[in-house]
Amino acid sequence: MHATRAVSPETRRRLDRIGGIALGLAPILGCLLVVLGAKLWLIATHGSPTPFWDQWDAEAVLIYPAWLQGRLGLAELLAPHVDHRILFTRLLALGLLALQDRWDTILQMVVGAILHVGTLAMVLVLLVRGLGAAERLALCCFAALVLGLPFGADNTLWGFQSQFYFLLLLSIAGLALLIPAPAFGLRWWIGLVIASAAYLGMASGGIALLAMLVVAVLQIAAGQRRGAREWAALPVYVWLFVASWLLLPAIPGNDALRPATAMAFLRSLLAAGAWPVLVPQVNLALLAVVALVVQAPVVLVVLALWRERPALRHHGWLLVGLWIWIALQALAIVYGRGAAFPSSRYLDVFAVGLVLNVAILLWALRRSGPAGRWLAVAAAAWVLVVGLGAGRWFTGSTLFEIAQRRDMAAIQTERVKAYLASGDIRELQERPPLHIPYPTAERLAFALAQPGIRELLPPVLLGRDEAEEPRAGLAGFVARQQASLLKRGPMIGVLGLAILLAAGILRLRGGSRDDEAV
Repeated sequence: MHATRAVSPETRRRLDRIGGIALGLAPILGCLLVVLGAKLWLIATHGSPTPFWDQWDAEAVLIYPAWLQGRLGLAELLAPHVDHRILFTRLLALGLLALQDRWDTILQMVVGAILHVGTLAMVLVLLVRGLGAAERLALCCFAALVLGLPFGADNTLWGFQSQFYFLLLLSIAGLALLIPAPAFGLRWWIGLVIASAAYLGMASGGIALLAMLVVAVLQIAAGQRRGAREWAALPVYVWLFVASWLLLPAIPGNDALRPATAMAFLRSLLAAGAWPVLVPQVNLALLAVVALVVQAPVVLVVLALWRERPALRHHGWLLVGLWIWIALQALAIVYGRGAAFPSSRYLDVFAVGLVLNVAILLWALRRSGPAGRWLAVAAAAWVLVVGLGAGRWFTGSTLFEIAQRRDMAAIQTERVKAYLASGDIRELQERPPLHIPYPTAERLAFALAQPGIRELLPPVLLGRDEAEEPRAGLAGFVARQQASLLKRGPMIGVLGLAILLAAGILRLRGGSRDDEAV
């Protein structure tokens, strides 16, 4: 019998370190699985194979025929789409088309869900810095609630909406690189390129540069950015932001989407700040008070930065920079689309703002001294109020919207099938609103008549059984994995909840050993 070999202290320390990292990442993994499972379930139960609204112009009319005919170039890829230049969304759509040789809107939704969850992974990894194990777990539990509920169902159920995810990904990644970086260093240049590229995700992508300008001015005022190089960086941010603004296409019809009066603009802006606790129609004074309460956590980090004047790499700078970016996004959304606020498609951005506010509360709570007890009570009350508001918004608005979308999508599919079978445009004409997947029957028929488009449509729209047309090779493999993911969406979500619970149990068992900030 061989004697058991003792584990060396160095090996034990490494194992403890690995275990600590795994335990620290477990809440993030659990949260992400909850969100992914919820999105997959929503796609499986409410997703439609029929392209919807802007997709017909952006894909069926513009890029797919050009791709099929071998004439696709930068002119098509960078062409305006309303007031956006959605390069990355177009590249993603083309990549999926090349992969499947089919216009598969369900695959677009699944890939969009994965892209969104991947972006949220980056956001959570950034936000948990400076938090201990207990705070990380609390943040991820709140994030699972707010991000798992389908407030942004329009983006999930509309494969064309990946531009919102690219906006989040590129803007936040760019700011995370720029905020702690000395001007004109390698990290700064990489961050500048990424943040500038956000303009090709959505029209408001240029706001990342404006947010960085504000942060840089604050850092200069705090004495943490010094010298000619730091001052020279300011006009770079200004020039890039102004360029992105001037390059926005002018769409006269968009004036109807903007708030009609200054008071309407203010009401929509306060509603964005008060989401999800109140709806825009309540008393304006009450709306203002609730908006201030919901956004109050940022005051804590601003006060800390003012007191301490910390170095560029201090976590507080990133927290305040992200809050500034979300606030500027709210301004842009309300200015450009305030008449339709709060549309579901914008709520994915605001949901990240809620998670950010909780991260600020937990960060401040960890750093608090004698006032920590009262701050904990205030933070708990804040979470309770926002959580109740989220539940009320979900049951009072979101559930109705996604059910209506599912019902309308089924009718739209039948209308398109009937038109494709008969060729009679009367199948599309004189229908109630949203009974066809485009504002006008004639334009929809024009899109369906584009060269090669019918051959790309899902079999169900052509009256064929998809099960009788199995795909081979890589396309078949992707189709099988897609079906498997959609089938297992609820299980993925439950697994995420189990991981969060297990992390909580291990946290109780581990005491304070794993309470070091990351």
